[in-house]
Amino acid sequence: MKDTLDILFDKARSMEPDVSRTEFGFETRLMARMRSERERNVPVFEWMWRLVPVFTAITISLGTWYYYVPDNTVDFGTAVIAQMSDPVAAIYMNGE
Repeated sequence: MKDTLDILFDKARSMEPDVSRTEFGFETRLMARMRSERERNVPVFEWMWRLVPVFTAITISLGTWYYYVPDNTVDFGTAVIAQMSDPVAAIYMNGE
């Protein structure tokens, strides 16, 4: 039995391993790993640079909104006083 086991081990050592399955998609796996390692160490300045278009769009939208929305100078206190009589509005505004 020991002789047959030694013969099997010798045959296994002499055979070359089948690496065709491992070779399939090697470049893709390598590039995916490199990309994941690179994205893990992204500095803050690079994220800020990536977000520049978002902040630009927000700034342009706020500027457009500010330009087209009419200027209302009525604040909350003026609106409350206009709707109520003076003593009721004073009580409401003072919290009494």
